[in-house]
Amino acid sequence: MNPRLFIGPMSKEIVDAVIDYPESLGLIPSRRQVDHESGYVNGWVTETFCEYVRSKTDNVLLVRLFFGGYTVLLQMRKWILLSIVLFNLEQH
Repeated sequence: MNPRLFIGPMSKEIVDAVIDYPESLGLIPSRRQVDHESGYVNGWVTETFCEYVRSKTDNVLLVRLFFGGYTVLLQMRKWILLSIVLFNLEQH
């Protein structure tokens, strides 16, 4: 299995379409879509999402999207603020 296309599972219908597709595809949920404690897609958490897909097919690669656009901006802001604080500490 070497999918060239990964789909974000925005709904159960999209997940089912990926499962039924004749070629190998990947599903790449964000943490908001499917997470270990919650998720807005079909109420799935990581375990139930994986169980659902695996109960239907072994032809879909499951991976995790760890950073969305907003998350990356928040992380960058934290690093910038930390750098400023450290720089100011070194100056005193």
